[in-house]
Amino acid sequence: MRGFRSHDRDRARGLGGAALLVAAFGACSSDEPPVPNATAGSNGDPAGRAGAMGVAGRAGAGGAGTSVGGSGARGGAAGDGSGGDEPGGAGEGGALTGGNGGRTGGRSGAGGSGGAGANGSAGAAPGSAGEGGDDDPGGGGEGGSIDPPSGCSTNPCLNRGACLETNGVASCNCPVGFSGERCETDVGVRFTKMSMTNGQICGLLVDGRIDCRGGNLFGQSSPPPGTFVDVSAADHFTCAIRTGGEIVCFGRDYYGATASPTGTFSQLSSVEDEDMCALRTDGTVVCWGEHPLSLPGTFTQISRSFWELCGIKPDQTLACVSRVPPTGTFKAVSAGSDFNCAIRTDGTLACWGGTYDGIVFGGFPPSGTYQSVQVGFSSPNYLGYALRDDGAIVRFGLDGTSPPRIATRVSPGPFSAVYPSEDRLCVLHTDGRSACIGSSLQVGPPASNAPSDPFLQVDVVDTNVYAIRNDHSAIQYFRSPSMAGAISGTFARLSGECGIDLVGAPISPSPNTPAGTFIDIATQFGGNRDCCAVRTDGALVCWNSTGQTTPVAEPTSRVSQSAKHGCAIRQDGTLACWGENRLGQATPPAGTFTRVSVGPNHGCAVRTDGSLACWGNDDNGQATPPAGVFVDVSAEGAHTCALDAAGTIRCFGRNEVGQASPPAGVFTQVAAGGHMTCALSTDGIATCFGDNGPIYGLFTF
Repeated sequence: MRGFRSHDRDRARGLGGAALLVAAFGACSSDEPPVPNATAGSNGDPAGRAGAMGVAGRAGAGGAGTSVGGSGARGGAAGDGSGGDEPGGAGEGGALTGGNGGRTGGRSGAGGSGGAGANGSAGAAPGSAGEGGDDDPGGGGEGGSIDPPSGCSTNPCLNRGACLETNGVASCNCPVGFSGERCETDVGVRFTKMSMTNGQICGLLVDGRIDCRGGNLFGQSSPPPGTFVDVSAADHFTCAIRTGGEIVCFGRDYYGATASPTGTFSQLSSVEDEDMCALRTDGTVVCWGEHPLSLPGTFTQISRSFWELCGIKPDQTLACVSRVPPTGTFKAVSAGSDFNCAIRTDGTLACWGGTYDGIVFGGFPPSGTYQSVQVGFSSPNYLGYALRDDGAIVRFGLDGTSPPRIATRVSPGPFSAVYPSEDRLCVLHTDGRSACIGSSLQVGPPASNAPSDPFLQVDVVDTNVYAIRNDHSAIQYFRSPSMAGAISGTFARLSGECGIDLVGAPISPSPNTPAGTFIDIATQFGGNRDCCAVRTDGALVCWNSTGQTTPVAEPTSRVSQSAKHGCAIRQDGTLACWGENRLGQATPPAGTFTRVSVGPNHGCAVRTDGSLACWGNDDNGQATPPAGVFVDVSAEGAHTCALDAAGTIRCFGRNEVGQASPPAGVFTQVAAGGHMTCALSTDGIATCFGDNGPIYGLFTF
């Protein structure tokens, strides 16, 4: 994020026409007596009015000199261009009429100051020169000043960059893929490494931050802020190594998955399950999760699959938990579900492991020299992908025919890395751009595919959209209406699969759904079986498949929750929050409020005066709200959207797929999801914006 300040005004003088006619007028004697009774011409008209925003003010015309032998009058002052996007014109010089004694033409008016209008560029051109009189040319007009944008008043940030102003200094917080003082440089999304499972992709950006897409049911796609050196995604949790070497994990905590080991580490390796292994800086290996494996000794590189763990020792020999590796020295290894492969120090490829219909996998590696190799995790998976020294990717293994046969296929690239999973293949180009084929990892319905039914309410939970029709029936759809399904019951309010029916009774899939009548309900971000609701007497109760809790003792009126924390508005208007607070997301501001919404790591609320207040993680600007008067707010993922008093949606925060770029129009409700947002217009039609296609670009294989 870079700052810039308004510069002092620089005025450029017009060149004028005087020098062009010096020779012609030089023959006139300077001591020629004046003509009697000479009078000067009248002054010109006053300056033209200032233009409206984006339209330059026009100059007042100079008055014509009407003297007999007198000087032409100075032209009128320039129009005030301070509101426009171009300079005001110069006043015309007065013309000389009659008389032989006239020496001087009318001077031109001054050029207008071409200030920047709304979305207009700064004035830069000089004022026009005044017209010369009959005896002497008019002088040049002053140029309009060149004013760069001042603060955030002219929205200097391009490409959806967020502008922040402090003491007149504007700073642009650029979205992923753009850089420069005004976010003007399109560098694309660039990665140094990727890791993926069937439901998500996480990548290490070139600046060290982590970018995750896809499933976020347990927060596994919501990385913490900071810079990192490695990232590895398992099925429902993700781990990363910070720049200092310590491990941080986020997502579902089954089997102690997010209870990361202490110490300093250099590499992570996971499998499409609940398992993770890490290489310490001293070379030892530690594994945790559902199926922890043990590999004694010290290593320079490791690779984990479901039941296999291999490593390269400091002497470059191999060691594996299950399959006996070949002898020799190696520089890279990949453990797969059905076979392993490694790159020898001379660059050739070696594979070993299982058989299929009599085919021994150790006998089929393609010839050539390679930089790296990746073997598929999910069983059965009899394919490997090797990155050749020339940057091409060679796919090798069984081609799926019956009987199966060994085949190879080449994608020329050039590429720098390859990442296979069960139903997807992603690559990194040499410039860090990513591309994938296979499942698209959509996380929201395309805007063009938003359902056409009129709705009373819409809600977004992770990759799902839930809506209440006008007849109070409910529908859930995933990615597009063609994948929609009805939800049993009639609803007055809905949050995910948790709802309140027309008489206030709660509806949820949990066997622990409480009895009684309720006025508000909320579900966890990404969760369908975790509900919190406010009873008609203000009592707050939360429940899931394991039981019920009461996180706030005081009477409440509204509630919102995310995966690990929640907030409620007490009946006196103050906020009460509970749960995880490592980023301050459970420490709300003081004051009284009418609406509250929380995402995984931040929260926002509407104060009683209509202003917005946000707290918690703000690494993407999702907790830096705009000024204005608002009636509702929705915080989720790393962005926030709010509905102002005029029905306009205003969003802030992360916006790499357009989830914070709402359409124009008047709306009655807005609901933000992880990478997309939906809203209801005044006629009840749903509009969704954000991620509506493949996460990354495609390539041909």
